[in-house]
Amino acid sequence: MSASEAVRVRLPGRPVAVNHRGLLFPADHFDVVAARVSDPRYAAVWAAITESADAVRAAGSLELPGDTSTMYYHARGRLMDLALAAAVTRDESYYAAYAEIIRGLSRRELNFWIGPEYPNRPRHQVIDGVKRYTGELETAALASGIAISFDWIKPLADAELRDVVYATLLGTAYPLLKNSTVFQSARWVMNHLCVISSALTLVVFAIEGIRASVPAGPLARSAAVASAADGAAAARTADDPILFSAGEAERIADSGIPVDDDVALIVRALGSWMKTIDSDGSYGEGFHYWAYPINCLFFALEALRNVREIVPPETACLRRSLEWTVYNQVGMYEHPEFPRPVAVSVNTYDCPYVFGLEAPEVLLYQRFFRDPLASWYIENFLLPNPPRPDALHTAFHVSHAALFALDDRDVAPRSPAEQRLPPSRVFHDTGFVYLRDGWDGIASAAGDTVFALASGGGGRANSHQHFDKNSFSLFSRGEYWIVDPGHSCYRGASHSEYDPRTRAHNTLSIDGEDQALGFVEKGMMPDERKSVISHHNRAEVVCARHYALFDYIESDGRRCYEPWLAAFSRRVWFIRNDYFVIWDRIDLGAHAGRPRTGFNLNNRDGRLSIEEHTTGLRASRPNSDLAVEFAFPANVARECSNGRLHLAYHMKQDMPVEGRDGSARRIDLVPPDGVRAFDTVLVIAPLETGEAAPVVTVENAKGTEIGNRVDGVSARIDFRGRRTEFLFGERTIVHFDGTVEYTV
Repeated sequence: MSASEAVRVRLPGRPVAVNHRGLLFPADHFDVVAARVSDPRYAAVWAAITESADAVRAAGSLELPGDTSTMYYHARGRLMDLALAAAVTRDESYYAAYAEIIRGLSRRELNFWIGPEYPNRPRHQVIDGVKRYTGELETAALASGIAISFDWIKPLADAELRDVVYATLLGTAYPLLKNSTVFQSARWVMNHLCVISSALTLVVFAIEGIRASVPAGPLARSAAVASAADGAAAARTADDPILFSAGEAERIADSGIPVDDDVALIVRALGSWMKTIDSDGSYGEGFHYWAYPINCLFFALEALRNVREIVPPETACLRRSLEWTVYNQVGMYEHPEFPRPVAVSVNTYDCPYVFGLEAPEVLLYQRFFRDPLASWYIENFLLPNPPRPDALHTAFHVSHAALFALDDRDVAPRSPAEQRLPPSRVFHDTGFVYLRDGWDGIASAAGDTVFALASGGGGRANSHQHFDKNSFSLFSRGEYWIVDPGHSCYRGASHSEYDPRTRAHNTLSIDGEDQALGFVEKGMMPDERKSVISHHNRAEVVCARHYALFDYIESDGRRCYEPWLAAFSRRVWFIRNDYFVIWDRIDLGAHAGRPRTGFNLNNRDGRLSIEEHTTGLRASRPNSDLAVEFAFPANVARECSNGRLHLAYHMKQDMPVEGRDGSARRIDLVPPDGVRAFDTVLVIAPLETGEAAPVVTVENAKGTEIGNRVDGVSARIDFRGRRTEFLFGERTIVHFDGTVEYTV
């Protein structure tokens, strides 16, 4: 069954009124948009729009030579680019290319509109006792692109194109998205629901807008509509999945879709998802998987407000999340795989490390919350149009057309420093911990020093989390030093065998066993129960102190294994702005196996060198060095092996962004056989190239047998003309230059 055969309603021929309200802005806003073509502020973005539009026009297709992601993920952005170019320039060749592409999409089979078959994405669900076809992320991408782009190009459209768009949205996109929204909002509130119900918002208002542009009265009912309605009962009897229920197609053909009911459904669905945002402003999944639904949500919220003057009350739950995302952002690093500096970020869970927010996510905060931080981000990370990896988020998240059309110049930019965001922060709901040296480098190729600790999390990360509690990473001086594997491809061997595994992260592992973070919860299928990530069986920050001279974090991870460990605490001091001291206390208790702790060093470009010495190592990369001193025990056994560092997340396996063995080098610290309770203390110092490393002097302050515990050991650290002394114990004492003393 093709899209055009599902339901086709022929509207009486009549030019569309130019002064329509529009999904995202009224028609008179095009004067503002057109003026930006000659504004230097938007030069790089406009160039990207026209480059995209020209390529699509030349190819006559949304699929371009060299694409490595499927057309679904390019569809929205390319349709918007093409339509905006046509609307602004009034170039008839843009319009002709657009019209032909839309006609082609309208003729595609229903299976195409649902998208590829995946095990966790059934093509139909039982809704109110009836098996219905349901749409998925691919349906949402296509439908959103058509709805927004036609809204922009509508003043140029003839009646024939208008009818094709109407039939396609009403007959295919609308029922697929509505069926999914009804089903998922009842039992499966996660990112898919946000994306799908956001697309439904755009489709409902696009359909309503087309109907409003013709004379009042019932629409002409075609034979295809009658066939769909009259055949519904027979389809149900035959247990064949259908789009519409019996009589629904006929009612829609006669009087239109139930817009008010659909809007109520959408507001409930979006509100249910937004309530999953944690109360402290952070999100229980990684940076990347927060950005994807927010990207789509922006268009839905903008349309609800613009068309209906509705702002779901749960939108307030999002207010502080932009701050959390900025803590993830490190800087604009120089990278050998890109011609200009690229945005790099903390990659906890499934987030790629070459990653930044895109226009829709940031526009939500600029336009809804009037957040000056959003305008600052737009000026520094988006308007210059930096390079991006060939990855899923590039294909789908980027929306130059949205940025060009909707950037609000009235919201003055303010940097994180001007906003007085503290450089170090703990988000207790999710356990995201960030220790920064400041904000001076965040928008430059130098970057900031950012130490990130994955303490808790898991409450809302059912499918994307890694088994990595108490893992840490470190960026400093233009380099990603201590690395998280990242995320390659869901359907790739690396993702199942390596990426999420505990042994791949910078934390405690026991005989290669994964942390036990699972519990049983219902899944998407009506009879499905599957193991997902527990909010309760996790690590948690039990102490956080922030002073002028240092930050201190203690994270308790003993519940990350079953049976629970007697102890697994990770204590971190950030001696501003020089180095980190990490004290791990481990006691396996009743848990069997041999423990080891370790960390991965970045070797993605093959330009890492490591010099080992008796008590530690010095690593060198092109922009800086890193010293790691094993303060306790000094003679701990070390094992070196290959690890992986993925540049970004791709839809396909074995793409260049995927890291191969050796793209990271792993250092494991291994206690002697039979030792089940022990401490380790590391001193980690980011250095300028060739700079002298800290001098660490360790002694037994008690003068008695210490064994495998560091209690009673003192460490004197001389670095950059400052002496700091630690006396480790139940209450650790820290002296600065013999004058200032702290106890934590």
